[in-house]
Amino acid sequence: MMALLSPRVWLALALAAVLALTHGFAYRSGKAKLRAAWDAEKVIQLNDQKEAERENRNIESARANNVIVAQNAAVLRNRSLQADAVGARSESQRLRDALETAAVALRLPGDTCSASIDNAAAVGQLLAQCAAAYTDLAGKADGHANDAKTLSEAWPVR
Repeated sequence: MMALLSPRVWLALALAAVLALTHGFAYRSGKAKLRAAWDAEKVIQLNDQKEAERENRNIESARANNVIVAQNAAVLRNRSLQADAVGARSESQRLRDALETAAVALRLPGDTCSASIDNAAAVGQLLAQCAAAYTDLAGKADGHANDAKTLSEAWPVR
């Protein structure tokens, strides 16, 4: 009990109380500053994330637009290729008809009539097979070229 009457004890208790109080305030203000810095960093990160998402949407939209434009161009090229194929078929038919007409009109003097007709028929069949083969090959080549062009237009190299 006597120790409670000593001014040193009261002074030590007062000093301890002041130190506890100041440290408490310092802790709270430091915590608030740290939280404010944390929140500011989070806001910056969220803004950066939103900007990156916006850029990604713009890039995705541009790429989708490229694909649509390339597909529309491919449809137009395909129609043109089909029209060219029809023209090639009609020209091939015209050549076959001209060959048959010439073969019938010429009728070589040394050949019999049936031999000349057989020769003309064989040449006509050969021409028809060749025309079918090159028309098929041309169609496949045009389709491949159209696909390659469509892909390069849809996803251009940057």
